[in-house]
Amino acid sequence: MVNVNFSKVRSVLLYLILIVSSVPLWSQQSLNLGDLKFVMPSDAVQLSSRSLTMKMATTGISPRMFAKVGGVAFIQTAVPNMTIDNLHLGCDFDMNTAFVTINDTVFTIPLEVWELQSIVDFADDDYNAAVTLFGDSYSRIKYHPAFIDNLMGLRILQTDLLLASNFLNVSDRGKLPQYNNGEYIMTDREKKEYYSWCLLDSVLYDTSYEDLSMACSIQLMMDVDSINEDYDTYIYTDYDQPISFKCVDGEILFEGEPYYRFAQRDSIVVDTIEMYYELKNFIDTFNIRKDENSRLCIRNIYNKKSINFLVNTLYY
Repeated sequence: MVNVNFSKVRSVLLYLILIVSSVPLWSQQSLNLGDLKFVMPSDAVQLSSRSLTMKMATTGISPRMFAKVGGVAFIQTAVPNMTIDNLHLGCDFDMNTAFVTINDTVFTIPLEVWELQSIVDFADDDYNAAVTLFGDSYSRIKYHPAFIDNLMGLRILQTDLLLASNFLNVSDRGKLPQYNNGEYIMTDREKKEYYSWCLLDSVLYDTSYEDLSMACSIQLMMDVDSINEDYDTYIYTDYDQPISFKCVDGEILFEGEPYYRFAQRDSIVVDTIEMYYELKNFIDTFNIRKDENSRLCIRNIYNKKSINFLVNTLYY
């Protein structure tokens, strides 16, 4: 068995797919998800102001992560459940697919190149928070740089919005992102799958895909509420979930799935890093004032003694 350097593997894959154009999310048209309108940032807004650069630990999810990100964060690395003697990556530009050769056998990677490009950029970075709705005045929605202005970022945002009732109306939960002209934002493969699901839903349930999706979303919220536990935030994550892959019938199959992890944001929990600097500043200021007061007290005592000495001298 050989040790596979997966960082190197990702770098090779990135090199292969960088020359393939990604699927851009934005054209000159604005986007909407039902009544939710996406406002395009102006040219004056710097990319750094729209970027989410935070890292979630593999040992636990801190209150700071829940309070400042919520959203989506992936931390696991898929590991093979087989012995790998050799591994090579390749890309089929005509078919818009990628493949991997493991132990001299070729397997298709079940992702399109536009998905792989963002995923590789994300995996090659130390930051693992993908998206948050807890942004700031510059940008309410912040992404990991790998997902800014592309379709993968929009799909991750949809995942975050699924349970965010304060952002997305109930009536809009079954809808899909559209341009202003009503065109759905999908790749060709997604469109084929979408129309297949629409046909199947109309035959089996006599309803539309959007109506069925909304019904499923409402049922999901009812199930969550039936647990009768308070929560005010969540993270869609693969924390503590083993993720692996195997080769079956000429394809790579992944095992393990992310999930919604619910929590409460405790207002009394402080960010220890921020508090450290606040305390340090307080202590420094306190010491300075203490020194000033000490010198002032010494001067006062000295002056008092001097005055008493002078008075006493004059008196006698």
